[in-house]
Amino acid sequence: MALTLIDQFSLASSELLLPEGTLRYYRSFHAGLHEPYLMLIPGWAGPAEMWQRQLNTLCGRFNIIIMDYPGFGRSQFSTTKEKHVLKNCRIEDQADMVNAILAQEGVRNCIAVGHSIGGALALTAANQADSCIQAVVGADSFTYMNLYPKAEAAAAKAIKHNVLNHFDATLEGLMDEYFPRGSDPELRAWVTAAMAKADPLVGASILENFMLWSLSDHLDKFQGEVVAIAAKDTFVESAFMPVYGNRIQVHCIEKAGHFLMLDQAESFNHKLLQLLNRFH
Repeated sequence: MALTLIDQFSLASSELLLPEGTLRYYRSFHAGLHEPYLMLIPGWAGPAEMWQRQLNTLCGRFNIIIMDYPGFGRSQFSTTKEKHVLKNCRIEDQADMVNAILAQEGVRNCIAVGHSIGGALALTAANQADSCIQAVVGADSFTYMNLYPKAEAAAAKAIKHNVLNHFDATLEGLMDEYFPRGSDPELRAWVTAAMAKADPLVGASILENFMLWSLSDHLDKFQGEVVAIAAKDTFVESAFMPVYGNRIQVHCIEKAGHFLMLDQAESFNHKLLQLLNRFH
């Protein structure tokens, strides 16, 4: 399937009006089915289009809501006032947006699927009072042991300044790490261009706040099921299982990079459907 905008799937584009008067955009597809709904959340600097290769598989089987990661895509934050930016970059405030979208759509039962730090956002939203999220699926999320547990404040701030001062170089370095050798160059170019539209201050601030996030704390609090679909080549089972293995089930995909829902879409969709049918 070609890389295109998801609007071709006739998903309704909706807006969430926040108290400060700014808008967040999301797309919804109502298949006329009973709940649960699926909430698809992209990762850092990711627009909703990161999930485009799942729509042929999921549309018609589930009611779907796809959002930009707050601060990116069509939902970019204003950078005119740094205090405003920093508040909206807190993962707890972003989780408020996730639950506000679900409430606006009248959803009562939801499975949240988050890519990368979108998984952290999904789990944070699931732990908020009155959230309707019953289960969380991380797409190459939760399994990177160099990101967990949370960093010290000074280290997180140093990462923010490095990303802010070298945003383009940081992005290119991530692409080198996230796309395995032999990956589709067109796919890499598309992902890079989509993420490069991010405001560097927003991107750096969101990363700083993510580094201060605690996976263990949220796993202890959440009563639902948490699973991860991971790239086999980067999943270090010996490091992960003693720490989180009793709480997170991990299902691996061969020959996948970090953007496994794009570069190994068929395998990812098959595994995701198996999990969703089990939850459902």
